[in-house]
Amino acid sequence: MKKNGYILKWILAAAALGAILAVAAPALLGIVLLLGALAVFYGLAVWAARISGTAQIIKKLTVKEKVISLILLIAVLFFVYFQVRQEHFIYYWDYAGYWQKSLLQMKRFLLYPVQSFLYLIVSANLEEYNLFPATIMALPLRLSGSSFTSYVMLIFSMFILPTCVLMAALVRKAALRLNIRALPFPAILGICLLFPILYLPALYGYIDSICLLSAVSCLSLQIGWDYRALDKKRCIATALLLLETVLLRRYFAYWALGFLFAWLLIFCFQLLKEQDKRAFAGGFVKNAALAGTACASVLLICFPVFVYRSVFVSYGEAYSAYAAASFGASMKEYFSFIGASGLLCAVVLPIGLLLVYPKARESLIVPLVHIAVSFLLFGFVQQMGVHHYYILALQMMFLCGLSLSLLTHTGSSHKIVSLAGIGLATLLAVNFAACFFPLPQTPLFTQERYHPRVRGDISVIRQMVDELQQLSQDGRSIYVLASSEILNDDIIRQASLPDQMNYPYTLEKSNHVDLRDGFPTQFFTSSIVLVASPAQHHLRPQDQQVIGVLAEEMSRESSPVRKRFVFYKSYPLDGGVKADLYLKQSEFDQDDILYLKQIFQDRYPNHPELFSERLDQFLAGVAPPTADIHTKLQRLADNPKYRLLRPAIEWMSVIFKDHLY
Repeated sequence: MKKNGYILKWILAAAALGAILAVAAPALLGIVLLLGALAVFYGLAVWAARISGTAQIIKKLTVKEKVISLILLIAVLFFVYFQVRQEHFIYYWDYAGYWQKSLLQMKRFLLYPVQSFLYLIVSANLEEYNLFPATIMALPLRLSGSSFTSYVMLIFSMFILPTCVLMAALVRKAALRLNIRALPFPAILGICLLFPILYLPALYGYIDSICLLSAVSCLSLQIGWDYRALDKKRCIATALLLLETVLLRRYFAYWALGFLFAWLLIFCFQLLKEQDKRAFAGGFVKNAALAGTACASVLLICFPVFVYRSVFVSYGEAYSAYAAASFGASMKEYFSFIGASGLLCAVVLPIGLLLVYPKARESLIVPLVHIAVSFLLFGFVQQMGVHHYYILALQMMFLCGLSLSLLTHTGSSHKIVSLAGIGLATLLAVNFAACFFPLPQTPLFTQERYHPRVRGDISVIRQMVDELQQLSQDGRSIYVLASSEILNDDIIRQASLPDQMNYPYTLEKSNHVDLRDGFPTQFFTSSIVLVASPAQHHLRPQDQQVIGVLAEEMSRESSPVRKRFVFYKSYPLDGGVKADLYLKQSEFDQDDILYLKQIFQDRYPNHPELFSERLDQFLAGVAPPTADIHTKLQRLADNPKYRLLRPAIEWMSVIFKDHLY
């Protein structure tokens, strides 16, 4: 009781201090809150490392092992710096998404610390790209500089390199439990650092590796868990880390589902070894129930809309434009990405070792099943992008490190086997080199190639941006009809990052994916339209017909759409693409809108809510939804689908009633 009272006093004192700072020094409170976010993020990882024993493994490393490991980590940072500094590029969409969000989040916490902190809950419920990762990155990015180079270097130093260190410790822990001589710690760390899958998304600007640190912490807790007794610390730590992993990036829910399936498989393996199976099963149920209850309670209380959307929204249809042609195509893409050498070390070799090393079967089968479950579940929704392979990366690193440890252990009396292990490690090194250096392409190694991105038309784009700014000074809005790496609305929006984070004129958000975004009624109200010629898509044209149809209408002189505009100027871009600028000379009438309605009604008869009904509403004068977060939440509360969640949604909307975020 005394301890609980002591904790309560500290909580009340912290709340009182926060209230004083919110009034007297909001910027200081914002910094304190951002430091608190970092403390929670890394505190959970450290706590899990202590509970699982991986912290003790790292502490027991010899000075030599620590020095060599540090040299490896520094070498990676130099390599990354060299790669990023060669780029001359305008970063857009996911490449710039969290870079920009992190910069803005720092400003928000300095100006509105309390609202920004509370908005994290709203963001996680409503936004696919929520602000949790940006909150963790905001302060370090501000301190290290705002450049894209600083941003990428922070991704590696804050998330990827600590993940590799914990994974190396986890492999050593698994080897010790099997009573085998593990590879030297720096060797395991080096193997982990040789996976291109870790580098490519981060070099492109994806922050998604932030999930890897909490995920590897979950895996460390899983190994060595004695289910015969209730382990409250492991249960709570596992629940919080799983929750953190999924909230940071939603698609890691597929990794979490694989983790839960693997957890059940571990229980089955251990149950077979137990004599008192009933007591062991009861202990497992108690541990699983505590972890599940803790996780579910936080989700249902704080993130009910997130849960509802995750369970009931059909993301498969909304993201059908990103779907693979077939499961076979997904498998082919996966094999092409990791290469035959990666497949051999991380999948084929562990399967082979199952036959010759019976006591390692649990340690090898569980991560293999984890890979299969996560891959299959994700494949039902969409094709994997380069960053989505993160949900497979940890299991592959673990399998590769443990398998090579098993080989070299066996090879202590069989030199041929030991040499085979060295040969496989060499294959991994060459596979890494094939991704980043100009080596001949062969199926033996990854087909993925990283080339520093260089644009030759940046001066033209910035000239175009300056002229758009001049044309829109009177408040005229702009719409960009293009959706490729050469031209899209976000390239215009982010052309001056990091110096200018908010586009100063009314650049409308373009609709890119038909079944996700629908028809852009903002096109009708835009006075300036920028059209790429030829039409620019980043997906299959049949999934971006809005872009294709409107671009075609703008290029055809006889079109009723084109007659509303006058050609102003053309800009030559990379790849032989032209950006044609049009100015509106008269407003659209009812016949024009009905003309477009008929086109899209014929093309998407099963989606009237995205096309025909939306155009009918525009004709009826129904204003499009505003960006005001309070209005968004109120509209959500009025939706019958969310009637059970209405109290929680209304509570969130009250917070932002007088605050535009």
